[in-house]
Amino acid sequence: MENPIYFASFNMLELDPREMIKKINKHNFDGVEILADGNHELKGKNIEIFRELSKQTPLSVHAPFEGINLASLNDEIWERSIEKTTTAIKGAAKINAKCTTIHPGHLTSVTVHFRDRAWRRTIRAFRRLADKATEENTSIAIENMPKMEHLFCRHPSEIQGFIETVNKPNLKFTFDIGHAHTNNNLEKFLEIKNQINHIHIHDNKGDFDSHLPVGEGTANIKQTLKELKNYKGIYVIEGRNLKEGETSREKMNEYTKQTQKTE
Repeated sequence: MENPIYFASFNMLELDPREMIKKINKHNFDGVEILADGNHELKGKNIEIFRELSKQTPLSVHAPFEGINLASLNDEIWERSIEKTTTAIKGAAKINAKCTTIHPGHLTSVTVHFRDRAWRRTIRAFRRLADKATEENTSIAIENMPKMEHLFCRHPSEIQGFIETVNKPNLKFTFDIGHAHTNNNLEKFLEIKNQINHIHIHDNKGDFDSHLPVGEGTANIKQTLKELKNYKGIYVIEGRNLKEGETSREKMNEYTKQTQKTE
């Protein structure tokens, strides 16, 4: 596969930044996607550490999502969520990461009764975040979510409508293949493949966001990679561990070679 293949650090937050990058680099991935939270939050001394590490290891950034809700109707929670996400965006710019992936807001036991208001709140949050990204000369990307009723942006129409409504040129789309499979709409998402700026890849059996290695679930990833042959961006393997990450990379390369032989 010609595309760069990164590994996501979300399951390595207990490690300090240098140790985390060193551990991933031993497995020869093309780069690392940082979950900007915990020990890897992009502020203070971590900025200089990751900036130095980025000279040898290309980096992408995923904004924090634990305790974050950009759809909250509670002003204090909403503003704090924007603040934490903004920190990730500003940090991404400083460590030479071109785009920050962000989860949409979600419904709670209260806001499930005010879905439209929560949706509008998410729109407002992303407009502010996009403006902040413009100031930092970087981009942000909305990610499609797995099959959970309280989550926004599970379907292609939601993603399209969201991007059109926010109406900011630096708002992109991070396509999560595993998430789409849990919603049984992987093929539908490929109908808007021209909007994809970044890709997360993992497998599952269609019922749960289990982050299995590629080829060990039921997602038709071979056909998906074929459909995405003109995509020139990064694939980020969101594996449960590095060994499974290597399995996914091997399977991706195998699928790509098989596809090339039949064309």
